[in-house]
Amino acid sequence: MGVQIADQKFMKNKLVYTTSNGISVINLNVGDSFQIPQNFDMQYGPSIYGNNIVYKAHDYGETKQIDLYNLDTKQTIQLANATGYTSPDIWGDKVVYVRDKNIYMHDLITNQETQITTSGNCWSPSIYDNKIVYSEYIGYYDIYVYDLITKTNRQITDNSRFNFGPQIWENKIVYHGGPGGAGSSTYREIYMYDLVTNEETRITFNNGQDSAPSIYGNKIVWVGQREPDVFTADHNIYMYDLDINQEFQITNDSIRQTLPYIFENIITWIEYGPPGGGIYMTTIPENLFDEDNDGVPNNEDKCPNTEEEQIIYGCSCNQILELKPGKDKSSKCSPGIIKVFTKGIGWAKDLF
Repeated sequence: MGVQIADQKFMKNKLVYTTSNGISVINLNVGDSFQIPQNFDMQYGPSIYGNNIVYKAHDYGETKQIDLYNLDTKQTIQLANATGYTSPDIWGDKVVYVRDKNIYMHDLITNQETQITTSGNCWSPSIYDNKIVYSEYIGYYDIYVYDLITKTNRQITDNSRFNFGPQIWENKIVYHGGPGGAGSSTYREIYMYDLVTNEETRITFNNGQDSAPSIYGNKIVWVGQREPDVFTADHNIYMYDLDINQEFQITNDSIRQTLPYIFENIITWIEYGPPGGGIYMTTIPENLFDEDNDGVPNNEDKCPNTEEEQIIYGCSCNQILELKPGKDKSSKCSPGIIKVFTKGIGWAKDLF
């Protein structure tokens, strides 16, 4: 692409992103793109839910504001004034954003604004359902979650560590943390906090620069550099599956990758390279996961946790014979038994 891409976010079949020309939307089902009307010098930081897109907008030197564009009505409305460069976020009929270093929430149904924080040191809000997460500076940056139903605030981290960029999905919050501030070159790691178990889990142990996490279900993606020199190291996209506690490298490129986002089984990210950059997308392949580390991916493994020598589909001879119905079971896996099992015919027709 000939224009510089700054950020992006993806939900279901729509991807929104910022370029030097403004904010655009791609409908992945039909492959067409659409640019939101450019009403200001700068429009950036989009977030999408359904057919509503929210973003930051302002002219040079003017007060910043949060705008909403509806893809059905093709109308733009101003929701609120805002300060700083933190992007807004939207879930359902609720929009969160920063003004005067505090978190605010705008209800699209009642058209009412609610101030969430009062300390004047809050950033990076993200919303899921009725929970808002954000960073607050109290000597260090810590993560908080606000419940819109109970109207209660809860501190998630309190460990003399700088914690930034929280994202939430259901009851799990992901963020990156380390000993240095936002512009520091010291290491950052990825963490996950479970609101049900009240436990924090450290996801990465690289002493590198792991940051910008995104979460969907039990999968976390982030950008990581695994070399000591943060200025020359490659930045690639990684994924962690919480179900099997396994990390996967998604990209392996000398061109810088950044700002990944995951929704369902699709990962999107930005790649910076000449002449400007581009947005890339991949579908998580079914054969990526191997829960029992036996060399057979989950979608092909008919016998998980096999400890004996495998014959086919991750199964040992004894396991194949146990699956064979009837009392007459040979003590050996004859070529005929293996053929029936492999082709899924005869007695093995309805096994899988």
